[in-house]
Amino acid sequence: MSAFAPEPLTIALRPTGPGRVTLALVGSCDYETAGELRQAADEALAALPVDGCLTIDLIGVDNTDSSALSALIWIMRCTETDRVNLHLTGVSDHLQRILVITGLDVHFADALSSPERHHAADGSDEATVGTAGG
Repeated sequence: MSAFAPEPLTIALRPTGPGRVTLALVGSCDYETAGELRQAADEALAALPVDGCLTIDLIGVDNTDSSALSALIWIMRCTETDRVNLHLTGVSDHLQRILVITGLDVHFADALSSPERHHAADGSDEATVGTAGG
């Protein structure tokens, strides 16, 4: 009688260098929790400078729905407005397929590329990595 109960979403904000922040997500990003992702991203963006970098690490996410996609689109638009680089790491095969099917992979192409590619000019070789055991 026990139905699948996804883990609640937890979001850890981790500074990863000057002007660079990672939001590490663990759990379910869905209708009930997408607002938390938007709020965390909004707070992170408020603290980042122009040409800063916001990385969203999705390796610990076990469930996504259209609300999660909507939140990611909103975050992408905010980063464009704020002139902050966005990167998505730890994207599951399932989420990648959804991005392709919806055509959003084209819009997220830069965000899905390696953060190191965009930060090679700043001399930083620090990589954003996902949480272990996810």
